[in-house]
Amino acid sequence: MATIVEVKYFNSFTMKKVEKTGSTPASSQPVWPGLEWDPFGYPDFPIQAATSGNSDKNWYIEEARIKGGFNNTMVSQGVRAYLNEEEPQQDTRESSLIYSGVYNSRTEINQTNVFSIGEQITRSLDPHNGSIQKLYASDSNLIIFQENKVSQGLIDKDTTYMNEGGTQTLPPGTVIGQIVPYAGRYGIGTNPESFAFFGNRKYFVDPYRGTVMRLSIDGLTEISEYGMKDYFRDQLTSMDNLYKTSSKTWTLSTNIPTTTVTDFNVSNIEECQTFIGSDVLVLNGSTVENTGARITNIVKNVDNSYRIFVNKPITLQSSGFFNFQYKNKIVGGWDNFNRYYTVSLQPTPTFVDLNTNYDTLAYDESVRGWVSFFTFKPSFIFSLKGQTYSTVDYSLYNHYQNTSDGNFGVFYGVANSSIINFLVNFNPSTRKVFQTINYEGDNGWKVTSMQSDLTRVDKAPNTVSSDLSGIVYSYDEGLYVDPNSGYPQRVGFNRKENLYTASIINASLFQNGQVVPGSAVTGLKGYLLDVTISTDETTDPNGPKELWSVGTTFVRSS
Repeated sequence: MATIVEVKYFNSFTMKKVEKTGSTPASSQPVWPGLEWDPFGYPDFPIQAATSGNSDKNWYIEEARIKGGFNNTMVSQGVRAYLNEEEPQQDTRESSLIYSGVYNSRTEINQTNVFSIGEQITRSLDPHNGSIQKLYASDSNLIIFQENKVSQGLIDKDTTYMNEGGTQTLPPGTVIGQIVPYAGRYGIGTNPESFAFFGNRKYFVDPYRGTVMRLSIDGLTEISEYGMKDYFRDQLTSMDNLYKTSSKTWTLSTNIPTTTVTDFNVSNIEECQTFIGSDVLVLNGSTVENTGARITNIVKNVDNSYRIFVNKPITLQSSGFFNFQYKNKIVGGWDNFNRYYTVSLQPTPTFVDLNTNYDTLAYDESVRGWVSFFTFKPSFIFSLKGQTYSTVDYSLYNHYQNTSDGNFGVFYGVANSSIINFLVNFNPSTRKVFQTINYEGDNGWKVTSMQSDLTRVDKAPNTVSSDLSGIVYSYDEGLYVDPNSGYPQRVGFNRKENLYTASIINASLFQNGQVVPGSAVTGLKGYLLDVTISTDETTDPNGPKELWSVGTTFVRSS
């Protein structure tokens, strides 16, 4: 039905209809055309639309002339583009850089949202080398880490090649100049979290090639070659770039609602393993059903239960699962206390598994070697003012602090024994009988395993064998009272002039072809000894225990 609206004078105007839908409350004003109901920052619409029919209140007039004056200047809508893109799809350029206008807090200039198409504001790298994973500004250069390549771009300068040979650096004017790749095909994969730096050295892991890299003034160097080539090759090869799914069980902490809900309280969950965006599954009898809902918020209640908010109404059961996805993680960081590059290989990150399935180890530049494994699994590692910190499970930890309070070997509140594994191999080509083992250091060390070199698989019988010894207890743990004499005796290490010495007792099983079993003789026979020594649990627990050297006595085997 048409509507007649009177105007007081002839002018240019535009008629627009005021929309009022059923979702708008009847008592509120209608909305401005083209906006959602009750937009933030907009005033109420000046008229009240009719609730039904086609009233003149459902229309309003926009004047096109300034002040609505007769023959005043008309406001133009400007140039309109009518060229439509046939496939208006987003184009993600993963191997390109783009920069905005300048930001200067002193002069209050902020052009971070300005991307002028009239200027050359992009730089593209070879897409064959994969996506850009990390940028790092080093002095006057920008280091660019791709999945399969490391390059540097000149900042605020450019370089030209001269006819006579050589190069010339041009004056400032170019934000990102020429991109110069480093020699060698190495990249950071999809693990930029492995990056760490100290001084002019940068460290990162290349999982695609199974190497740990150092970038310094001499270029790229494989530091995994320093005694750990096979280890990193095997460990990094097993870490892929695929998403996996993990499930965490939850239990409803209230009665089952009789209607659909958008929030509910649960128990039997860990906050650090429950994420916004996780899928909500319910257990209906023995059947797992996907509700199609996802978590939008998590709030901890005073009774330590959790209130879960989801994006759509769901029908609940008494229990279920939260499903989320994860990828392998390689956490790298600089330990400024010991001057170590510390890296943690985590097939399951800390938000999936806090305590297992990881290897954390450290590289020392002063000895050019990998010096230790650690028994902690960090989410993040960093240093500040000579101190080393790590985070895990929403907590921040300061390493190497309060050692006088018995915190040696304690990570994240959990005490761990210090373990050293080494080979004793004097006179490598001599067959020996190892008779005793000794060490210089503090009380509290014990030998947990000791065996000679393996006799490889025989044709018949098909066995692998070696001489074995039992546990050699520490000075305190090996103390006992002889029931016959009533005097104290030591079954493990005994101390004389601060040298701890113990006899090596053969505990080998009877091997095929042996005339005298191993347990009937003393010492271990072989070319070398594979020894594992660790701190005990009773001698000054978590206190300092130093170990200076380990030695053996042996005779030539007849």
